[in-house]
Amino acid sequence: MINHADWLENYLPIRNPWRQNSMEFGPEIAEVEHVSREKNENVWSKIWDFENEVFLLVPGFVPPDGLGDDIYFICKQAWQDPNDFVVFNEDFVD
Repeated sequence: MINHADWLENYLPIRNPWRQNSMEFGPEIAEVEHVSREKNENVWSKIWDFENEVFLLVPGFVPPDGLGDDIYFICKQAWQDPNDFVVFNEDFVD
């Protein structure tokens, strides 16, 4: 597990060009399509952990679930371990 603050510092998520005050991409179709064309190693997906009832950031592009709530982050630094994850903390975003 990666601490959220460390994730921000080490992976350097970029700002969304459609929403300058946000690092989140999606759920708008154009934004999700943009993310899907990025290198998978630079993408993190925000998913819901039903067991622990928290949002997680996981490495790579997780295809949309059809519910319209898909959120992604594009980072300058590529992830190294596909098993890493971050417990998402709203206080550290934007």
